[in-house]
Amino acid sequence: MDAQIRRLVVAGTEQNDVQILSDACQKLRQNFQVNLVQGKDTIGQDIYVLLAESALDLNANSIADECLQMFFSSSPVKSQFVGRAYLCQFRIYMPKTAQDFASLNNAIPFLQKCLTFASASPRYQFLVYNASVIYYNYVRPFFRDGYRKYLCDSFQQVIDTLKNINDEQDFSWQAQLLFDLVRCYMDADNIDKAREISTELLQLCQKQQLALLPNVLQFLTVNNIIEKTTLLSYAPKTDPSSLFKRLLIDLASIHREILENNITNQINEKLKKVYDKIIALPLRSAAVNKVNKDSTPRDNMTARPEKTLTSYEKHRLLNETGRLSLLLRYTDLTKVILEALGNIRLKEPEYLLEVRLLQAEYMVKSLGENEELYNKSSVEIRIRAIELTEETIESLQRTGQSDLVQTGCIILWNLCLPLLQTNLRNKIRRPLTTLVNILERIQSLNWLLRSQVHFELAKIEEDIEQLDSAKTNLLKAKQLDDTSIYSDRINLALERLNLRGELYKVPDNVDDRVGIIIEQAGKTISGNKNKQRALLIDACLLLAPDAFQVVLDSENPNAIGKMRANPTAQLKGFADHYEKCIQNTSHYERIMTETDQDKRLKLWADLTMMARRQEIWDVCRTAARFCLLYDNEQRRSLLNVADESSLPNVFQRDLIRILAEIHFIAGEAEIEFIRERRIELFDTPVRPPMPTIPAAQRAQAQQESDNDWRYYCQWLQLLSVRACAHFSSGASLGQLLNESWLLCRAGEYLWNYTRHLFYSNRFRFVLDPLSTIVNGLRKVGYEREILLLVNLCVSLANAYITPLSLPTEDTKSSSNADTPSIPQQSTSGGKKGTKADQQLAASVNTPIPISSTVVKNEDFKTALDICEYAITQTNEEVAKPLSVSIRDRQTLLQLWVTIKQLLQQSIKTSVSTILGDEEENTSSLNTLSRAVIAVDALSRLDSGWNDSREGMNLKQTTTFVDQCAWSDPLIELQLWSRLGIIANRANDTETALYCRDKTLELITIFQTRKVEKFQLSLANEYVSRACGAYAECLLKQQTGQKQERKEVLAIIVEAASYSSKADLYELTMHLARHFWNTCRLSIKRKLERSLLLDPLNELIHHINTVAPKSIVSTQNEKTTKDEFSNPAHKFRPKKQPLTSRKDKKANALEDTSQLNLSLAPQEEAQIRSALYGVVVQIYMDRHAWHSALDVIDSALQVLPRTQHRLLLYKYRVLIKSKLGLSISTDMLKFRELGELGLAKMWRQVAIMARKRDHVVNAYQHAIATLQSMDNYWAKIDYILELATWLYSNEYFMDNVVDLINWTIDLLLTSPEVYQQQELNNADGQDTDIQNSQEQNEYDSDQPHIGSVKPKAPNRAQPDLSIGDIVQVRRLEYLCRCHILLAYMTRRNQPEYPELLQQTYWLLMRLWQCGLTDSNEITKDVEIEAAAAAAAAALAGGTDTGKKQQKGAPDSESKKKPQPVTAGKSVDKPATTNIKPNTSDTSATKSLSEWAVFIPTDEVLQTYTLPQSNQRGFNKSTISKPVRNYFHFS
Repeated sequence: MDAQIRRLVVAGTEQNDVQILSDACQKLRQNFQVNLVQGKDTIGQDIYVLLAESALDLNANSIADECLQMFFSSSPVKSQFVGRAYLCQFRIYMPKTAQDFASLNNAIPFLQKCLTFASASPRYQFLVYNASVIYYNYVRPFFRDGYRKYLCDSFQQVIDTLKNINDEQDFSWQAQLLFDLVRCYMDADNIDKAREISTELLQLCQKQQLALLPNVLQFLTVNNIIEKTTLLSYAPKTDPSSLFKRLLIDLASIHREILENNITNQINEKLKKVYDKIIALPLRSAAVNKVNKDSTPRDNMTARPEKTLTSYEKHRLLNETGRLSLLLRYTDLTKVILEALGNIRLKEPEYLLEVRLLQAEYMVKSLGENEELYNKSSVEIRIRAIELTEETIESLQRTGQSDLVQTGCIILWNLCLPLLQTNLRNKIRRPLTTLVNILERIQSLNWLLRSQVHFELAKIEEDIEQLDSAKTNLLKAKQLDDTSIYSDRINLALERLNLRGELYKVPDNVDDRVGIIIEQAGKTISGNKNKQRALLIDACLLLAPDAFQVVLDSENPNAIGKMRANPTAQLKGFADHYEKCIQNTSHYERIMTETDQDKRLKLWADLTMMARRQEIWDVCRTAARFCLLYDNEQRRSLLNVADESSLPNVFQRDLIRILAEIHFIAGEAEIEFIRERRIELFDTPVRPPMPTIPAAQRAQAQQESDNDWRYYCQWLQLLSVRACAHFSSGASLGQLLNESWLLCRAGEYLWNYTRHLFYSNRFRFVLDPLSTIVNGLRKVGYEREILLLVNLCVSLANAYITPLSLPTEDTKSSSNADTPSIPQQSTSGGKKGTKADQQLAASVNTPIPISSTVVKNEDFKTALDICEYAITQTNEEVAKPLSVSIRDRQTLLQLWVTIKQLLQQSIKTSVSTILGDEEENTSSLNTLSRAVIAVDALSRLDSGWNDSREGMNLKQTTTFVDQCAWSDPLIELQLWSRLGIIANRANDTETALYCRDKTLELITIFQTRKVEKFQLSLANEYVSRACGAYAECLLKQQTGQKQERKEVLAIIVEAASYSSKADLYELTMHLARHFWNTCRLSIKRKLERSLLLDPLNELIHHINTVAPKSIVSTQNEKTTKDEFSNPAHKFRPKKQPLTSRKDKKANALEDTSQLNLSLAPQEEAQIRSALYGVVVQIYMDRHAWHSALDVIDSALQVLPRTQHRLLLYKYRVLIKSKLGLSISTDMLKFRELGELGLAKMWRQVAIMARKRDHVVNAYQHAIATLQSMDNYWAKIDYILELATWLYSNEYFMDNVVDLINWTIDLLLTSPEVYQQQELNNADGQDTDIQNSQEQNEYDSDQPHIGSVKPKAPNRAQPDLSIGDIVQVRRLEYLCRCHILLAYMTRRNQPEYPELLQQTYWLLMRLWQCGLTDSNEITKDVEIEAAAAAAAAALAGGTDTGKKQQKGAPDSESKKKPQPVTAGKSVDKPATTNIKPNTSDTSATKSLSEWAVFIPTDEVLQTYTLPQSNQRGFNKSTISKPVRNYFHFS
């Protein structure tokens, strides 16, 4: 039985017949069962293992598993077959694909058992080597990126076991395993462990002189695992054999820099130097070659003469250098390398074939910029290179060099990629077929490449109706796509392919029916547009049964109903009908989620593309509208979602790429729809004539027609915006995909369809889409489309610097409120709406999209790189066909310089690149350009003339500009003005004066010649700036002399005169600000102030000349009448806009130069009011009261209605009070200041008034005005001040005493009672004051004091006694009141000693309460600190948080003491918890003790704490300590 089974095993193994092995397993199973019964073995145990190994070789895992189970059940004897059985189990459980990496843990334990068993005995150590070979072969599917990391532990164990065996070791095999282990750790991102293994590998290779060492050094250098200096130590200079290694390391370091995208000219120089070294080294002599005849030709590492290379080493170095030169597109070097490689003769064919691969790549790269062009010559050269690569790969396959074969396949695929276009891919069918066959033969692990090639080959087979072959390739592509990157793309292609096979069978699924219709429409005879249109409409109606027909009818002019008599009304009706119909996609948006959105998107895209191909524009527009509903943020965000494997979503990228193409088609279709209206983008149509209308109805009909026509024009503008938005949306999708060809296509579409805007200086309309495309090209790339890039850059630069000037008619129409707004598309769908329409609905609030008419600084910053790039391209050879004219070059130059100045970047190094050397370019334009650049560069320096890093200094530039022969005086005037500004910054008074004189000299040319108005305005502006710069320069260097200030003010006024002629309000106000800052010192002195009258009047006249006319100023007369006629309680300040809309637009359109001189409107009004105030003050100094009133009246007529006018009203009130005129109306202006402000103004009136009754009346109003609790102390101060004034002016003593007693009553009244009293008496008191106004006019001659306190019935009694008062401020006021009463009382009266005793008691209590407050303040500080610490300690716990919430009111009351409000007395009992250093105030002190009492520093410190609010002795309790000292003394 044993011999029979052995013969079956041998026969099955030799014949590769699984059936024979199955028969052997059956006999073995029967014998095993018999042996179990008899208890003896009749066959050898090794036969189980031999049968299992043979079964595993034939993939019969079930037979092998059964044999191994029987083997281990029979208690095998310790022998080599036990280890071999473990290896068989490892082979059974080892996963076949890398995707099943989880099963790897089931197989590795059996490998570990085999290694442990074999390493235990020297007799079986040969099994370690066998296990390592079997392991290496079985883990080959894991040798892919992302899967090597799962082999780290098992690889390490195999290598460790190999090291520990005592048998003869194979160091080359260990080195190969270590090399692969390094890659495993790199895949696991364990760089430290990879570096450690690499060091061990290098030491092993160097010690054993292994041929793997150069490859290891190259790999470690490219991947930057070990520093280059460390690697060079393994190739010392003293060793002649290390020269090859050192050169290989140098090439690898260059390769690493290329991979890191550090491609510069220095890398080309490095590569050229390495090539020179290689070429300079001679080959080894023939005698040495004979010595090394037995060694491997490729890896000959024997001794050689110094500084020589073998032919194989030199060939490899040159080949590596050629590869790197191709990566750098350094084709000149590649050509030389190919010639050098042709001179090296080697016997082995793979070396020649390797050179042919390099030559094939060079054939394409040598095309340079024409590499990606699809002209006939470029395509033919590429096809020849593909054929050469194909032949080379087939020859390499016969040599058995799998690595070179796979490299050649990758080169072939890269060469075929540009020819995968629809009309060119049939030319590469045979190369792709060869490619997939060869990759399958060598069992390439690059499954992703193989899947891509099969998919592209399937599309080619489908084009030529080879459906079976195409389906086979798709199935293979799906099988090789183990990571499911292309699964969606392949599944969709398979579905479409199955539909093509069943073309005459009507499927039940709507999507499949639409797919069949698309195939039928594609096969329709070309030219039969009606049949194709019918098929496309049927397909669209299947996808959107109701919505599509409604949207399609939007372009039908017959669907709007009865024709209107007015043609403009007919056009408006068509626009309304169109907008309403296209909004009917909302129903389809609701059902989008119920279908397969990806499949529907592809169907709509196919319908759109087919309609575009057949030029069926209405169907194309409608289908594109439905297709773009799938362009939403949710779909775009899918590209940013990374799963665990971090693999890109290729199918979603395909769909977004399709959406970008649909955006382009939709933009084209929109433009065709606009052209059907017989206009181009952003053009205005020709208005149809009005029909004959009776005269009575003509005016109304004309107005209605105007509104309808404006609406129609706005609708056409909106269509233009939508068309351009489609191009920019497609570009944004291209940028999202990082695909430059989409951006180039968007730029081509926009350039071709909007070129008329560029020629008519209206490219500001397309600024946003143009900037989106150019920015995307700069970020992603431009596919060597230099001509397109330069055109777009020039256009965009002009778009940024050119403001959009609107006609008057358009301006009026845009502001007409009667024009109805165009209904926007509904965006309620949110994510379902197209992104272009969403952006359009969000950004276009008005029907006509109007860009800003003023160029902002951000525009210059954004356009800097684009403008600089465009100018640079004009000097390169590739841009010679795009050479711009002299005028355009000068415009770009000026724009570049201006933006460069704003960004404060150095331009010295760029001038030579733009203009060339000064000696060579001696043309007048070059000289003029250098002068402009010199001035502009100098204007950006911080230190002015003494810094020459940016070119010429100030003196040199001034001389250079003066020597130029300027044909245009306006440009010369501008440069002199700018030089004056630069001289001002450099504090060069002499140069600033020279520039000012030159401008004054040039301005005479404009004054004597007939020039255009705008040129004269610019000339006056430049002169004004030059004069202003000179004045500012003098201001910086003045020494404070009066004569210097007078001279500067005169120059400023002169500059303001020119700025007013230029109608520049901002510049005039800028000069006015300098005038104000200069004359501030003179204003303080009366004599110098009087000398400013004439300059001030002249400056004010210039300001009023250019100041914008205010709406308020035009209605001053009416407003003044309303103010006098309205009663006081109805007066409210009217808030009017400062300028009208028309004036604002006019101001916005004014040209602004390099200085931003605009001030805030509030600051401008403040300066103008201050200037008028100085003039009024001068007249007041001269006692010219009536002249001052005239100035105030004229100022109020021109100044805007702001709060700064109150300064003039204040002067008018004071002057009128001085003259004794009525001020009741003027005082109403101060009510908006509040009670305190109005009361202060009344007090100023009282101080300024001459008559006594006017003073008393003003004090009465001041006291009566203060009614709220916030002004409690001010009211008491005013009452005491009035009492003092009455006493000083010998009024009746009863009135004085009554006022002081009223003050005492107020001090003894609690805040609650005081507030209630004021609420009850406020209305009655206001009524009394208002009724007595007519009797209290200042022009009345009858003296009248009036009531200075409430009447007795309305007066509340004090609710506090003197003993209850503990507040320091109240006690201080009570002391002062009693001292005043005692001072007014005779000494012989009985009240006198009582008042002194009360004062003495109050003073003692004042000191005692002040010291007591220090203790309370200290306690409050401690409570706050403790509460804060407790809250911070208990913030982390939940239970403590709840307790803290429950105790929140109490803790809050403890944390913050109750603030002492004005007038509120706080009575707190004395506490005993006082610090030891706190002064003891429990004992009563006498006056002498208080006189020598010195409080401690801690007590004084408490008075300065924030918690001492209205407590202790500080500024808030004792506001005027000197006055109190006078009273107390």
